[in-house]
Amino acid sequence: MIAPRGGTGGYWIRPALGKDVEAILQLIAPYARQGLMLPRSETEIRAGLAELLVATRPDGSIVGCGGLRLYPDDTAEIVSLAVDPKERGRGLGGRLVGRLRRRSQALGVGRTFALTLDPDFFAGRGFQATPRSDFPEKEAADCRLCTRRGSCQEVAVVHVESRDPAGLTSCTLSV
Repeated sequence: MIAPRGGTGGYWIRPALGKDVEAILQLIAPYARQGLMLPRSETEIRAGLAELLVATRPDGSIVGCGGLRLYPDDTAEIVSLAVDPKERGRGLGGRLVGRLRRRSQALGVGRTFALTLDPDFFAGRGFQATPRSDFPEKEAADCRLCTRRGSCQEVAVVHVESRDPAGLTSCTLSV
Protein backbone atom coordinates (compact mmCIF):
# COMPACT_ATOMS: atom_id res chain seq x y z
CA MET A 1 0.00 0.00 0.00
CA ILE A 2 1.17 3.53 -0.73
CA ALA A 3 0.35 6.18 1.84
CA PRO A 4 -0.52 9.46 0.12
CA ARG A 5 1.32 12.58 1.20
CA GLY A 6 -0.79 15.00 3.18
CA GLY A 7 -3.66 12.60 3.67
CA THR A 8 -4.90 9.49 5.34
CA GLY A 9 -5.63 6.11 3.91
CA GLY A 10 -3.55 4.66 1.11
CA TYR A 11 -3.34 3.46 -2.45
CA TRP A 12 -2.75 0.06 -3.98
CA ILE A 13 -1.04 -0.68 -7.29
CA ARG A 14 -2.13 -3.87 -8.99
CA PRO A 15 -2.38 -5.41 -12.46
CA ALA A 16 -5.31 -4.11 -14.50
CA LEU A 17 -8.34 -6.36 -14.93
CA GLY A 18 -11.06 -6.51 -17.57
CA LYS A 19 -13.45 -4.75 -15.21
CA ASP A 20 -11.04 -1.76 -15.10
CA VAL A 21 -11.24 -0.88 -18.80
CA GLU A 22 -13.92 1.83 -18.47
CA ALA A 23 -12.12 3.51 -15.56
CA ILE A 24 -8.83 3.47 -17.50
CA LEU A 25 -10.55 5.06 -20.50
CA GLN A 26 -12.01 7.74 -18.20
CA LEU A 27 -8.53 8.51 -16.81
CA ILE A 28 -6.94 8.83 -20.24
CA ALA A 29 -9.75 10.68 -22.07
CA PRO A 30 -9.36 14.15 -20.46
CA TYR A 31 -5.60 14.14 -21.08
CA ALA A 32 -6.18 13.03 -24.69
CA ARG A 33 -8.73 15.82 -25.24
CA GLN A 34 -6.13 18.33 -24.02
CA GLY A 35 -3.55 16.90 -26.42
CA LEU A 36 -1.38 15.68 -23.52
CA MET A 37 -1.74 11.98 -24.37
CA LEU A 38 -2.74 9.91 -27.34
CA PRO A 39 -6.35 8.78 -27.16
CA ARG A 40 -6.90 5.07 -26.58
CA SER A 41 -9.92 3.08 -27.68
CA GLU A 42 -11.59 0.37 -25.66
CA THR A 43 -10.22 -2.16 -28.14
CA GLU A 44 -6.66 -0.86 -27.64
CA ILE A 45 -6.98 -0.94 -23.84
CA ARG A 46 -8.39 -4.47 -23.89
CA ALA A 47 -5.64 -5.65 -26.27
CA GLY A 48 -2.96 -4.23 -23.98
CA LEU A 49 -4.60 -5.06 -20.66
CA ALA A 50 -1.82 -7.45 -19.61
CA GLU A 51 0.72 -4.60 -19.83
CA LEU A 52 -1.25 -2.21 -17.59
CA LEU A 53 -1.18 -1.48 -13.87
CA VAL A 54 -3.77 0.55 -11.97
CA ALA A 55 -3.54 2.54 -8.75
CA THR A 56 -6.62 2.28 -6.55
CA ARG A 57 -7.94 3.90 -3.41
CA PRO A 58 -8.80 1.57 -0.52
CA ASP A 59 -12.41 1.56 -1.75
CA GLY A 60 -11.22 0.08 -5.06
CA SER A 61 -11.79 3.17 -7.21
CA ILE A 62 -9.12 3.60 -9.86
CA VAL A 63 -7.09 6.82 -9.67
CA GLY A 64 -4.09 6.04 -11.87
CA CYS A 65 -2.81 3.77 -14.60
CA GLY A 66 0.29 3.04 -16.62
CA GLY A 67 1.64 0.27 -18.76
CA LEU A 68 4.82 -1.34 -20.00
CA ARG A 69 4.91 -2.24 -23.69
CA LEU A 70 7.69 -4.67 -24.61
CA TYR A 71 9.58 -4.48 -27.88
CA PRO A 72 11.68 -7.32 -29.33
CA ASP A 73 14.96 -5.39 -29.13
CA ASP A 74 15.50 -5.46 -25.34
CA THR A 75 13.46 -2.25 -24.93
CA ALA A 76 10.23 -1.41 -23.09
CA GLU A 77 8.06 1.69 -23.26
CA ILE A 78 6.04 3.24 -20.46
CA VAL A 79 2.60 3.90 -21.96
CA SER A 80 -0.78 5.30 -20.92
CA LEU A 81 0.53 6.90 -17.72
CA ALA A 82 -2.32 8.91 -16.20
CA VAL A 83 -3.38 10.01 -12.71
CA ASP A 84 -6.77 11.41 -11.75
CA PRO A 85 -6.30 15.22 -11.58
CA LYS A 86 -7.75 15.23 -8.04
CA GLU A 87 -4.97 12.84 -6.95
CA ARG A 88 -2.04 14.60 -8.64
CA GLY A 89 0.85 15.71 -6.46
CA ARG A 90 0.61 12.71 -4.16
CA GLY A 91 3.32 10.64 -5.78
CA LEU A 92 1.13 8.18 -7.65
CA GLY A 93 2.67 8.85 -11.07
CA GLY A 94 6.15 8.36 -9.66
CA ARG A 95 5.09 5.17 -7.89
CA LEU A 96 3.57 3.80 -11.07
CA VAL A 97 6.77 4.59 -12.99
CA GLY A 98 8.81 2.89 -10.24
CA ARG A 99 6.68 -0.26 -10.43
CA LEU A 100 6.87 -0.31 -14.22
CA ARG A 101 10.67 0.05 -14.10
CA ARG A 102 10.91 -2.81 -11.59
CA ARG A 103 8.76 -4.92 -13.91
CA SER A 104 11.09 -3.99 -16.77
CA GLN A 105 14.14 -5.01 -14.73
CA ALA A 106 12.53 -8.30 -13.70
CA LEU A 107 11.95 -9.08 -17.36
CA GLY A 108 15.60 -8.39 -18.15
CA VAL A 109 14.88 -5.36 -20.33
CA GLY A 110 17.93 -3.20 -21.06
CA ARG A 111 16.23 0.15 -21.73
CA THR A 112 12.94 1.61 -20.57
CA PHE A 113 11.73 4.69 -22.41
CA ALA A 114 8.77 7.03 -22.71
CA LEU A 115 7.61 9.76 -25.02
CA THR A 116 6.40 12.63 -22.88
CA LEU A 117 5.44 16.28 -22.78
CA ASP A 118 6.84 16.43 -19.24
CA PRO A 119 10.48 15.30 -19.43
CA ASP A 120 11.21 16.88 -16.02
CA PHE A 121 8.84 14.40 -14.37
CA PHE A 122 10.87 11.52 -15.80
CA ALA A 123 14.23 13.23 -15.17
CA GLY A 124 13.35 13.23 -11.48
CA ARG A 125 13.11 9.45 -11.73
CA GLY A 126 16.48 8.85 -13.38
CA PHE A 127 15.48 9.13 -17.05
CA GLN A 128 17.53 11.16 -19.54
CA ALA A 129 16.44 12.92 -22.72
CA THR A 130 17.49 11.09 -25.87
CA PRO A 131 16.79 11.40 -29.60
CA ARG A 132 13.45 9.94 -30.65
CA SER A 133 15.28 8.24 -33.49
CA ASP A 134 16.73 5.86 -30.86
CA PHE A 135 13.34 4.09 -30.88
CA PRO A 136 12.44 3.12 -34.46
CA GLU A 137 10.18 0.40 -33.05
CA LYS A 138 7.97 3.11 -31.51
CA GLU A 139 7.82 4.94 -34.82
CA ALA A 140 6.76 1.74 -36.56
CA ALA A 141 4.16 0.86 -33.91
CA ASP A 142 2.47 4.21 -33.25
CA CYS A 143 4.03 7.35 -34.70
CA ARG A 144 3.62 6.67 -38.40
CA LEU A 145 -0.20 6.66 -38.04
CA CYS A 146 -0.46 9.49 -35.49
CA THR A 147 -2.41 12.59 -36.52
CA ARG A 148 0.17 14.76 -34.70
CA ARG A 149 3.16 13.21 -36.44
CA GLY A 150 4.32 16.41 -38.12
CA SER A 151 3.77 18.61 -35.08
CA CYS A 152 4.54 16.28 -32.17
CA GLN A 153 6.18 17.97 -29.20
CA GLU A 154 6.87 14.82 -27.19
CA VAL A 155 10.37 14.26 -25.90
CA ALA A 156 11.96 10.82 -25.72
CA VAL A 157 13.40 9.90 -22.33
CA VAL A 158 15.24 6.70 -21.48
CA HIS A 159 16.46 4.83 -18.44
CA VAL A 160 19.17 2.22 -19.00
CA GLU A 161 18.43 -0.58 -16.59
CA SER A 162 21.28 -1.95 -14.49
CA ARG A 163 22.44 -5.53 -14.83
CA ASP A 164 25.23 -7.60 -13.42
CA PRO A 165 28.24 -8.12 -15.75
CA ALA A 166 26.98 -11.52 -16.92
CA GLY A 167 23.51 -10.15 -17.64
CA LEU A 168 22.04 -12.44 -14.98
CA THR A 169 19.65 -11.69 -12.19
CA SER A 170 19.62 -13.60 -8.94
CA CYS A 171 16.67 -15.27 -7.31
CA THR A 172 15.97 -17.55 -4.42
CA LEU A 173 14.00 -20.74 -4.93
CA SER A 174 12.10 -22.44 -2.17
CA VAL A 175 11.60 -26.18 -2.39
